[in-house]
Amino acid sequence: MDDKDLQWCVEQDFPAGTELTPLEREREAHQAFADARCRVYIGRQEYFVSIDENLKKGSNQPFVLLGESGSGKSALVANWAKQVRERQPNWFVFVHFIGSSAESASYIKLLRRLYEEIKDFFGFDLSIPSSDANLVTDLSKWLHLAAARNKCVIVFDALNQLDDGTGTEDLPSSVFLLLSTLPGKAMDAINSFEWPSMRVKPLDPSQKMEIITGYLEGLYSKTLSKEQKEMIVEVPQTDNPLYLKSLLDEVRVYGSFSKLTRKIEEYLTASNPGDLFAKILDRLETDFENEEEFEKALVRETTTAIWCSHRGMAESEIVDLLEVPSAIWSPFYLSIVENLVNRNGILNFFHDHLRQAVETKYLSTPEAKRKAYLNLANFFEKRELDERVVDELPFLLARAGDLERLRKTISNLDVFKIMVKSEDGMFELIKSWKLLGDFTQVEETYLAKLSEIPESQKHSEKFSDLLNDLGTFFVHIGLYGAARNVYEKLIQDLESRYAVSHGTVVYHPWNYSWKYCSQHPDVINTGTIATGTIATGQY
Repeated sequence: MDDKDLQWCVEQDFPAGTELTPLEREREAHQAFADARCRVYIGRQEYFVSIDENLKKGSNQPFVLLGESGSGKSALVANWAKQVRERQPNWFVFVHFIGSSAESASYIKLLRRLYEEIKDFFGFDLSIPSSDANLVTDLSKWLHLAAARNKCVIVFDALNQLDDGTGTEDLPSSVFLLLSTLPGKAMDAINSFEWPSMRVKPLDPSQKMEIITGYLEGLYSKTLSKEQKEMIVEVPQTDNPLYLKSLLDEVRVYGSFSKLTRKIEEYLTASNPGDLFAKILDRLETDFENEEEFEKALVRETTTAIWCSHRGMAESEIVDLLEVPSAIWSPFYLSIVENLVNRNGILNFFHDHLRQAVETKYLSTPEAKRKAYLNLANFFEKRELDERVVDELPFLLARAGDLERLRKTISNLDVFKIMVKSEDGMFELIKSWKLLGDFTQVEETYLAKLSEIPESQKHSEKFSDLLNDLGTFFVHIGLYGAARNVYEKLIQDLESRYAVSHGTVVYHPWNYSWKYCSQHPDVINTGTIATGTIATGQY
């Protein structure tokens, strides 16, 4: 089979137009995070019963899951939400795993995703609020509209990692809000509100033994001796489900059976999941960083790239970044894959404890972070411009503090056209310009770029689309004069293109004159915006 045959097969299975939307990609990311926690789940039935009872009450207060880090709250949330979707397929069920990606902890990102999911599920003909303040203040209205249509279940997992908050108003009775959090400010606030709650308890010995058997033997046909199982069960660290799963993953891939008991003892010296992940990174370095075969620090470079990225890294991107041979990459990937989540081909960390361990071990200083961000930005900047590059490059340059390159990147009209095609991209573009200062420079920058376009490329559909996108963006950020200027250019361009096919003569009753213009729908729509919406300063 040659390249053309392969391309034909791919196009048959994935024809143009079937690409996932930004909303669908984000939905897939959180679903992948949930699926990874649903494979083997040993939990108390009383947890599900308690949550279901509060769901049936129709209370106007959230229900809160409390517990230590790694205690299984995310797994409980994922498995309970899965049951609800199976029982009630017509309900609106929204689950957001805070801390599952670099920006999932942004309350603005969370709210935007919630608005988008509500709009998509219920088919609301409403514009999602464009300002941060309105995202908060309009939420109650949207929830009441949704609750009037059907039952709504909204879950925010790991509320303690949220970067900001504004309090919670009383909920409609048809909205059930489930939260989970660790001890800290979020839990203190919840206690002061006196919201109903339930504590997720540590694993007991029988549950731990059931997990060891179900996970190792059930999924991987890996058997431990009775003594090895008891060694794991007896220590208090493995009361934590995350600690236990991570330990079992290490046991599963360890090659020497004769030395396995000693290795288990070594791992059990870690007092918490964070310390355990540090030991796992040390083990990976020992196994896969051989200077004679591959000179780069494979573990460091891979994990820091994932840590720095906006969404995560595709396997092919990591291989290209490191220029690592497949003979070295494949066994390393198989050794680390259980600690990663695959979200539509993009790899990210399974748990925030691993993210924190990578930061502590490799990125402990601001300068180390800056160099890592720039290294990854340089990699994406050299790639052919596409949605993936645009998704990562502005984010990386902003985090690195390289504002001049950020300005140059988002001033590129090809980058601009990709970013404004989605709500999320528009949000990132606005955030980038805010980081660069106020919006006074935006009009000058983009109009200067417009003037650089050769005349031969103007008066085309692509140029019209660009003008329309610029007008929409200017309205979005409140530059109404700039928007009207661009829309007037667009009208002139459209009228020149459709003058023959949709031309007409119009009598002007105010000054008793005749005018030749176009009646093409695009011209009419643009004229309506330019003379109506822009003039009144509305959007």
